[in-house]
Amino acid sequence: MMDIKTMNALFKKYEDTKFEDLDAKDCPSNRPDLVGFLTLDRVCPGTCDMVAAAEHDQIFLEIDPEVFLANATEDTIRILSACGIWYDADYDSFTMFV
Repeated sequence: MMDIKTMNALFKKYEDTKFEDLDAKDCPSNRPDLVGFLTLDRVCPGTCDMVAAAEHDQIFLEIDPEVFLANATEDTIRILSACGIWYDADYDSFTMFV
């Protein structure tokens, strides 16, 4: 199981990863946001809407950080970073700009 410190370090490590850098096997779509949502749903399956809230040009995602930490890998974080998704500790939420 990954801890929050490791997760934050990995998001920092991959923050400059571009969607174009991902392998085709990681991308069930050509749309970065959709790939990010599908990746999150694979790691943290859910039955509610993915978007929990919005503020100006940022959305907050309905993902339980504890479930994410229990199931995510470094590769998961690399893919999410390339899709523009990161963890915002101030809001205890996964988020992305829209």
